[in-house]
Amino acid sequence: MKKRGVSPIYLVTDHTGFYEKYGWEFYCMAQGDDEPEMTRLYIHK
Repeated sequence: MKKRGVSPIYLVTDHTGFYEKYGWEFYCMAQGDDEPEMTRLYIHK
């Protein structure tokens, strides 16, 4: 995506520790529409 000029990108996932290996940084906890639980939001710059 970066080569196409899209940066930053965001990822919503419940996986902890996996995406950090690939350059993602934990950004904050977020709650989606009609979702009962908070989930992890990551950013990749």
